Amino acid sequence: MTMREKEKLLRTYNVLLAEDDETDALFARQAFEHARAKLRLHIVSDGRELIKFLNNEDDYDESPRPNLIIIDINMPKLNGIETLKIIKAPDSKFKDIPVIMLSGSNADSDIRESYANYANAYMMKSVGFTDMIEFINCIESYWISKVELPRFEEV
Repeated sequence: MTMREKEKLLRTYNVLLAEDDETDALFARQAFEHARAKLRLHIVSDGRELIKFLNNEDDYDESPRPNLIIIDINMPKLNGIETLKIIKAPDSKFKDIPVIMLSGSNADSDIRESYANYANAYMMKSVGFTDMIEFINCIESYWISKVELPRFEEV
């Protein structure tokens, strides 16, 4: 591991996950606790809550600006694609935040629509805790170790 990679592991990264399935959210929370990097996970249950979190509205008035957003495609109220469109809109103040789309579907239409709306990655949803650990390892090895994420205020 290079010195740069070690330094990056010492930073705190705020990761915002929009996930409506309670079991998947629990697996994510547990898996993030095993991360080597300082990944502070924030979980919301749907797209509307994600937008409130980003805008520091209601119960999220002191929420940090995330360095990375992970969105489940199939959610109630405001689905993942609709949420992605809001985040990546040309006039959005959040369009610089990388977004990973998660889905249980590998349908070409979902994949194309995600990338057409400026998703930074599309990944198949983890099936259980072991898969979630592998997903976290992927985040660390790529998004933390190799990629330069935008730096925002560390809370």
